[in-house]
Amino acid sequence: MKTLRKLFCAGLAAAVMAMTAVTANAASVSDFKDVDPGQWYYPAVEYAVDNGLFAGTSATAFSPNGAMTRGMFVTVLSRQAKIDQSQYQLYRFGDVKKGDYYAAPVEWAARYGIVSGTGKNTFSPNQKVTREQMAAFLYRYAKAIGNAEISNGTEILRFPDTGDVSDWAKEAMTWAVDKKIINGSDGKLDPQGTATRAQVAQVFRSAKDVLAGTTIVVEPQMPDKSNVPTTDSKAHPNNIHSLEGKITRYSSFEGIGESGTETLKRCHA
Repeated sequence: MKTLRKLFCAGLAAAVMAMTAVTANAASVSDFKDVDPGQWYYPAVEYAVDNGLFAGTSATAFSPNGAMTRGMFVTVLSRQAKIDQSQYQLYRFGDVKKGDYYAAPVEWAARYGIVSGTGKNTFSPNQKVTREQMAAFLYRYAKAIGNAEISNGTEILRFPDTGDVSDWAKEAMTWAVDKKIINGSDGKLDPQGTATRAQVAQVFRSAKDVLAGTTIVVEPQMPDKSNVPTTDSKAHPNNIHSLEGKITRYSSFEGIGESGTETLKRCHA
């Protein structure tokens, strides 16, 4: 029992530390020294920070020109959707594991058809997200909440590189341009280009009305339980269950919460 307790506490401490690294950042756009009020992305970063969608890369840096990864993007989208992370603790992708800050968001997105992965049992969370992938994720979420209508399918044709959009992303990119969520980069769609953190902040600001709903209207596709770890605390002492068999919700981006705090105190007692 002592060994089990030590293993559980070690896992909890690691999760709390990881979560703190995500949340212990600027509470206001004015805290970021690399976001000048004169920059085009200042209002977008302000919106993202004020609405809890983004944290910085440190307490004083936002890194607006830094690349956005697939895991980061889906995490931001999950915050837009206000998901309950405790409901997504079984994971279908082999490269998405418990303790990863993006684990619950990626599983949520997979259950509702928002993401499908980059290969068999693979999501590639640390791969840079492309602009067409970003459009696809947003479009699929809009479909999941029943708000993905396209009123003008020809608006996209004004961009000279429309033909560069991958076949699987054409409908999504058409929708994103139609809704003025993606307005081009230097006059082009640049579909395979990497989306920067500033661009993603702007995209969410532009999409705030379209993505305002949080009620999913499609049926979830649960992961194949034969491919996911058991939730038996005896078999996996490092999993999400406490020693008393209760779920300890320490993975919330809003804070560890009373349950997680008290469990951590008992670990150090």
